[in-house]
Amino acid sequence: MRRNIILLTTGEKSSIWWNYCEKMKEMANILDSITCQIMSVRLEGDTHQVYHYKWLNWPDRSSPRSGAPVVALITKLKILNEKGPIVVHCSAGIGRTGTLCAVDYAIDRLNEEGTVSPPDIVKEIRHQRLHSVQSVLQYIFIHICLIEYMQTFKSLPHDTLTRRFRRDYERYLKKFNERLTKDKQQPSNST
Repeated sequence: MRRNIILLTTGEKSSIWWNYCEKMKEMANILDSITCQIMSVRLEGDTHQVYHYKWLNWPDRSSPRSGAPVVALITKLKILNEKGPIVVHCSAGIGRTGTLCAVDYAIDRLNEEGTVSPPDIVKEIRHQRLHSVQSVLQYIFIHICLIEYMQTFKSLPHDTLTRRFRRDYERYLKKFNERLTKDKQQPSNST
């Protein structure tokens, strides 16, 4: 069975554990922002292939500019995965991880039921992992990913409304990231 792990952090806040694997093969990038390594892991005499997807430039507490990489990754894993679990992790396990899991779950619901309610999706995800989807930006990004998915695989048109939504998201993302950068540059008031 294929094992999949998705890393959504720069490594600044977590251990770089994959350097300790005995055998590892670097694969081509899935997209500019996501790379995949195949690792051989031995457990109780059995060797397992682990596909480790690294997305190192998804900023902490923020979101990517486009939903295309998320949709591409989720779609690829759904095609390749053999019903096994997919492990997703970032630094705290709630922001980026919760957002990716919410998008994955929303796509499943959309395909199974033909409709999806992002507030209900986030509510269900938060029942499993408290505080998942940390910011309004990440919540809006779920919508960006669903639009990307429906325009790619369903019949959602590339109309004025969706273009405006994406443009407004990009403006909000820019302001959000500027504020994050400014907050990081200010000294803390700890004594």
